[in-house]
Amino acid sequence: MLNLRGEIQDVLRGSQSSLSSQISDLVREVRLYKDHVTHQDHVMEQLKSDVTSALTEASKVSRIVEAAQSEVRLISQHKITWQNHTYSNGSVTYPADFLVDGVYRLSCNEGKLNPIQHTDDHKTGSNMMVSIDLGARFKIHSVKIWNRICCCQDRAVGILVYADDDLIGAITDEQHLYNILASEDVYGRTIVLKQPRVAIINLLEVQVFGSGPHYEED
Repeated sequence: MLNLRGEIQDVLRGSQSSLSSQISDLVREVRLYKDHVTHQDHVMEQLKSDVTSALTEASKVSRIVEAAQSEVRLISQHKITWQNHTYSNGSVTYPADFLVDGVYRLSCNEGKLNPIQHTDDHKTGSNMMVSIDLGARFKIHSVKIWNRICCCQDRAVGILVYADDDLIGAITDEQHLYNILASEDVYGRTIVLKQPRVAIINLLEVQVFGSGPHYEED
């Protein structure tokens, strides 16, 4: 005779064992998922904290940049220069770079310790020009022009000073130092000194003061 009752009990025990195993596996998966979610929450919190810190630092940098842009300072020293042509006496050459070298002594040693800029005597004509590339667009505050010390200061008379295409001033008399103030909203990248008379340009130093740099969207 078949032991039906015993077989049924064996089947039930097997089913209970299988169900218990499945439940254990499910509980394990739930715990793993919970741990994963908890880890992701920590990651998101750290990410939020990092973003907040980055925004705070960006705000600080922005304020520093704004402060630097608003400061009026010397912006022309050691910048790139150009002139129509350059005078040389055979032993000394007088390029436009001497206009922005930061050397302007009250002495006559023009070829050595107090060098001047000088266009070529042999190529004199109208519209002699010297330019300074500021490297970016600045708001122009003023232009100081230091005339040659020992002679020929009259050659500066008539020079027109431009910021890009905007005329900001002119030299009308003989002086050692000219301080040309720009109007309120003058912006430019290139400062140009233009002599419409038939005369050479020979100056000691040009100093451009301004703030920036500024860009079109500023």
